Amino acid sequence: MLINAAKNIVALAHVTVGNYDFKEAVVTSSETPVVGHDFLSQFTVVLDYPEEKSWLVPNGKIELPKDEYSLGLGMEQNEQGIFVVTGVWEGSPADWAHIHVGDKIITINGIKTSEKTGVYWRSVMRDNSVSRLELTLEKPQGAHEVVILEKAYLLSEYKREEKIL
Repeated sequence: MLINAAKNIVALAHVTVGNYDFKEAVVTSSETPVVGHDFLSQFTVVLDYPEEKSWLVPNGKIELPKDEYSLGLGMEQNEQGIFVVTGVWEGSPADWAHIHVGDKIITINGIKTSEKTGVYWRSVMRDNSVSRLELTLEKPQGAHEVVILEKAYLLSEYKREEKIL
């Protein structure tokens, strides 16, 4: 059951991973997923280099985040290294700032997005210690706009409605 979604950020009513069931889980995805300390600290990570395999062995009760501290922005990096908005979470800081699908993110905090890798920018966006970002946007009609966004907890700001996938 889908609760809400913007491309790359999805809230699901129910998620099953192996033998584990999670209720109202926030799941993020991208071409290069970023797994953080909060999730990995719940496991012992076993790497078998010769066999090219890895395992996550639970250290106890596993919990996925119930909310997402985010701008509510889905994005993908184009061939020039510029991020293009692919989704906006309804009621999120990105939505309040009138960011739309197709807008290009030229700079983040004064740094051209093309000067860093997609992995770098995704880690900045996912870093909970970074609560405020300044984005320079290029709108489809060519106009440039600077917006300052404060991250918010998306599910606490959004009136939950269950929808079928």
